[in-house]
Amino acid sequence: ALSVASLIARFGFAAMLTMLMIIRRTPIKKHQGFAKRAIAFFGCYVGIGAQVLPTQPSTPSLAVLSGFLVIFGMGFAAFSLFYLGRSISIMPESRKLVTGGPYSLVRHPLYVGEQLAVVGIALQCRSVWVLAILTLQFGCQLYRMIYEEEILADTFPEYTEYAQHTARL
Repeated sequence: ALSVASLIARFGFAAMLTMLMIIRRTPIKKHQGFAKRAIAFFGCYVGIGAQVLPTQPSTPSLAVLSGFLVIFGMGFAAFSLFYLGRSISIMPESRKLVTGGPYSLVRHPLYVGEQLAVVGIALQCRSVWVLAILTLQFGCQLYRMIYEEEILADTFPEYTEYAQHTARL
């Protein structure tokens, strides 16, 4: 049941992300550098690689932990995505400053949720390859956050105060 719920959560999140990407707002500003855009792309999509790796048999407690992380992570990411709405972007771009809801807890709740889900998936695979994917994705996400924060601070003067009072992760 947890595996099915986990799968539904992942596909539901992907469907929501796709829909919002289609109807999103036009960016006010964006970074043009290739490296910044490539890091954003890998930060967003490299975690998908963990989903195609073969899973390993696990103990019931590890299966429950893995399922919980995937479901909670995707749920929190979906809530964050829903709250972000048409301001979603993959690349470092500014559309509208969102500071309420889950964004009042942390500056990057969408990434927190996604990372928790990828850790849950990694617990199902338990291989050196998934650890490499997890490390690469997390590293790219950290740089992605920095680039996004630069463009948001440049576009919205109030972002600096928001960042001083809200944790990054």
